[in-house]
Amino acid sequence: MVTHNPPNNRRAYQLPEFVKAQQALHRQQAKTLLAAYIAGDAAVQEEFKRHPDIDKPDFQPTLLDARMLVSSSGIVVRRLSLEKLKNDAENLLK
Repeated sequence: MVTHNPPNNRRAYQLPEFVKAQQALHRQQAKTLLAAYIAGDAAVQEEFKRHPDIDKPDFQPTLLDARMLVSSSGIVVRRLSLEKLKNDAENLLK
């Protein structure tokens, strides 16, 4: 249960159950991912190439690094095109 000490007499905030379940799933997946990385699994080491610090010579992934990769695995990053943004802005102003 995630709570904090509320100021005055406000109730402590508790995360919804689905969020707790998702966090627990990510934690378990991250542990598995990190263990596979340490064991030398080539596919997992390829997955860690998405980490922003992978190019640092002293990079040693932690559980937090693995959780970041697991949590962000479903995110699709779309590169912005300045030309497309200009066209969109011009179309809005018409």
